[in-house]
Amino acid sequence: MGIFNIYIPDIIATKRYMEASSIQTTDVDKIDSSDLENPNMKVSNISIIRNSGGGGVISLFDIIDIKPSKRFITRLSRKIRQFFAVAVCRIKLSFINQDILTWVRSKEFQEKYINTNHPYPPLLNPRTARYSKIPALLAWELNLPLPSGYGFIFLAIHGCGAGAMQVFLEECNIATNSRFDSDRDIYFTHFKNLVFRRDKYIAIWARAYNFESSKLYYLLDSNVPAICVVRDPISLIKPLINHLGNKGFDRIPVINLGDNYEDVILPAEYYYASKNDIYTPSLDRLPDVLSSMKNSQHTLRIRIELLSKNLTNIHYIPFEDIGTSKAFDTLYALSKKYGFDSPKRREVFETKINGSNRSPLFPFTLVCDKNSNIELIVLRVCDNKILDSVYVDMTSILYDGFNPYGIRIIAKKDVYDALQFKLDLLKDISKYIDGYIQALIRIDEIEMKKQFNEEDIIEYLKSNINLAREFKIAFDLEYADVKSRRADIVEKWAYYQEFEKIC
Repeated sequence: MGIFNIYIPDIIATKRYMEASSIQTTDVDKIDSSDLENPNMKVSNISIIRNSGGGGVISLFDIIDIKPSKRFITRLSRKIRQFFAVAVCRIKLSFINQDILTWVRSKEFQEKYINTNHPYPPLLNPRTARYSKIPALLAWELNLPLPSGYGFIFLAIHGCGAGAMQVFLEECNIATNSRFDSDRDIYFTHFKNLVFRRDKYIAIWARAYNFESSKLYYLLDSNVPAICVVRDPISLIKPLINHLGNKGFDRIPVINLGDNYEDVILPAEYYYASKNDIYTPSLDRLPDVLSSMKNSQHTLRIRIELLSKNLTNIHYIPFEDIGTSKAFDTLYALSKKYGFDSPKRREVFETKINGSNRSPLFPFTLVCDKNSNIELIVLRVCDNKILDSVYVDMTSILYDGFNPYGIRIIAKKDVYDALQFKLDLLKDISKYIDGYIQALIRIDEIEMKKQFNEEDIIEYLKSNINLAREFKIAFDLEYADVKSRRADIVEKWAYYQEFEKIC
């Protein structure tokens, strides 16, 4: 007798699934978890087993002969004994119950998944599953691969323009997931996109850090290309060692006209700061950077290995090609090659979008006159809210100075109309915004003097040769595929070539 146990992360998700499926629950009984290990216990239907903490499993009992695949079933099976206080809800899943039983007993399932030791076998036949009738949560727990229809997979690398590429893809009307989503949330987003939003061009964003597990990648089984921006590995270290900590990104969402700039532009803390000064980065933290890269961020090789059976090609883009002078043309060429909408707003691609500077301070609301409810929104051109017909762009009226952040100033139509009769207030607003930008530029210049460049990193590694060799091992593993497919790109990595000489 075999048991498949499928983890349900929280009771809210379970309830949502049951409500969405119009499931009636009956016979809720308290049982001892040891009863579930009794081989004589006859359970033929599907049960949701929940622990006192709100989690639980969907358990499929008496489904498959364990003898030819004991190791496989053992690995798949969750340990019910971990759930020390459980309640069993007998539920009717007649619309898929027989399909599951038939499928997991089939020769195709045996040959394709059990004989190959597939770690996440689908418990419904993906070719015949009625995706539109299955909640996304249940599809994830049943290991159903995402439906076909996505155009490509973007293999993000932390420090290689991930934030910019997210904006650029959105500018081309590509439906993708947030770069901060968990694997399960990525699946949920695209399950809904692929089942219900087939009018959109869809791309999977394989996130750059906090690698969770291989499950998501096993559920991406369509034959599609991948796109990946790559960068000189030494240059890649630079934004990591100089990365601002959480307080470096603290945004004051509402600013009052006249607020002191130092009160609304908070000091920048550094993630890899000196032990004695959180406001200064330190090269002595490079071992921590290496550890982070190896354990959670430097996972290009792992993702390529997991997707290798289904990737038709990997399109590597040199980091320089998404810079402000080339990004528009690069995305235009990609749109023609992969069939998505061409970019239109050139100014978005010509604005520096960098997650390691103070650009996350935007957008904010500028309260200009509390009594008259006159408020403006100061944001960046890459924020699509500027396209909203409710707002009027007042940038040319209020600010025409040096604009390194690509800011725009917008107002609702009634505010715009009211300001036409408040010329003194317009002057005050213009002066305040100019002062804010100048203050931010001065602060960023101070921060830049604290930060390290590639030469600093190489000199440090020359003095710490063992650390340099550890980085070399990590780079050799991570960029093996890039070297194989695009040696021409690697040859142009000047800092990396210099780094290799010291190892």
